[in-house]
Amino acid sequence: MDVVVPHLAILLDKLACFKGPPKRPPALKECLCQAIRNCRLRLLHWLVEVQEMDPDDIRAIVASSACGQDAWPTVLREYDGAMIHMLERHRVHFDQTFMLRVVSMHDETASEWTSWFTSLQTSTPSLSNADSLWAVLVVRFLDELAALEGGDVAVVIGRCLQNMVRKDRPPRANVLRNVYNGWQSMFPEGDLAGMTKKRVMEDEMFAAARGPHRLKLLQDLFNRSGPSLSTNHEQPTE
Repeated sequence: MDVVVPHLAILLDKLACFKGPPKRPPALKECLCQAIRNCRLRLLHWLVEVQEMDPDDIRAIVASSACGQDAWPTVLREYDGAMIHMLERHRVHFDQTFMLRVVSMHDETASEWTSWFTSLQTSTPSLSNADSLWAVLVVRFLDELAALEGGDVAVVIGRCLQNMVRKDRPPRANVLRNVYNGWQSMFPEGDLAGMTKKRVMEDEMFAAARGPHRLKLLQDLFNRSGPSLSTNHEQPTE
């Protein structure tokens, strides 16, 4: 249960200094900034749709603040799909790193990753029957991140895999294998440009690896010993 809104309401309504200008407007603006940065969407809703904030202040703060910048992805699981309407109405945009973490976390927990990804190609969660905001946003985030990568969804999934393996405690090997196999299936046979991108991203993971355990994890995952020695697709010469 989100207790921030009722507690904040009491604070703003009971303290004389916050009952009106000059202190109440800047206090509400600061609360809105923090609500956006920390992805506290019930607080955000209360501020922009219940409180009497200046619409110009709301637009300026929303435009200049990336939602989720200081939040952990699981915060989205608190909200149902109906929350998307408020986000759209006020044109709330999300932090790019936060979006990547959300998609990465979904990739980690999807037991049938390939089936899930295939279903995205034919359907999109309906706002009218979506059980959770997470279900709606994970698809939207994937689309937005792909747009930033020139429309290449495979690159986004590669970024997600990079995000997973750089964690202090990466997912179990079978989880990484599940995502890697799904990622690999996105490159059709003969797609030389795609395979080049994939190899470059794998090499980036090798370059960022710290310690023999992490290096061994990548070697087993990619079934090769290390970064490419050339730009072709042959295995590196030992």
